[in-house]
Amino acid sequence: PPPPPVKKQKKHLWIILGISFYIGLLSINSEEFNKDEEIRRALWKVQSQKNLGNSKHLPLKEGMYLKFSEEKMDFTACDTEENFSKYMETFRGDTRVNHIKGLVANGNCVLLNNHPKSEYFIKISALNKEKTRVSQIIQEDFFGNEIRYFTDIKPSENILSIKRPSSSTYTRYKNIIDKYNRTKKGKEISFDMGRLLCKSRKIFLDGFMNDKMDFYEDTGKCLRIKSGTKLRYGEIGPNLTYEYIILSGDHKGQQLYGF
Repeated sequence: PPPPPVKKQKKHLWIILGISFYIGLLSINSEEFNKDEEIRRALWKVQSQKNLGNSKHLPLKEGMYLKFSEEKMDFTACDTEENFSKYMETFRGDTRVNHIKGLVANGNCVLLNNHPKSEYFIKISALNKEKTRVSQIIQEDFFGNEIRYFTDIKPSENILSIKRPSSSTYTRYKNIIDKYNRTKKGKEISFDMGRLLCKSRKIFLDGFMNDKMDFYEDTGKCLRIKSGTKLRYGEIGPNLTYEYIILSGDHKGQQLYGF
């Protein structure tokens, strides 16, 4: 026999309640999802505004510094515009002649960077006609010396600074240099032991760092100074190399360099 009408109504009621419960769950989950989406959008908006604030556009102009950043930015620069053009021709493969090896070996073109450990600051000295790219830069060392280089880079606004950047490395080296100029520069000394000094800072550093002092001594680019030889402290240079003026002995009158 067919079930009583009351039981059928109860079955329909349970089905309706089940459907209602399922719809309720979907509604709750949907609301939570929407809330999460709203939170994510709000956070993204705040972060975007922060990023926008940090990357505020600074128009390129002469005298600005390439500011230190977390990412190391390397670029090539050359002593003349002609040498830079030769370098770029070879780099881009526009010529069968390789100029790069000779330009780098002779020091005409160098790789510069604005890494915090660099011992100099890089300042814009000239822009191209559209004032959108750097065409000339100045390398400033701790001594206030400036070397001009030709290059072609488009620096990001995130690594530009109107003021000269500072770093703990710069401060430490500057203190050493200031102390040297106060206590040693111009004073006469003599070595208790013989010492090997070279005819340029570059030769001395290369010989010292690459274990080539014997080679440079044999070729006459470095000279052995006997103990008791009188010298005078001259200028202190990059990498804290000293200039010595020889006052007595076989090499009297020469300017040699070392530590």
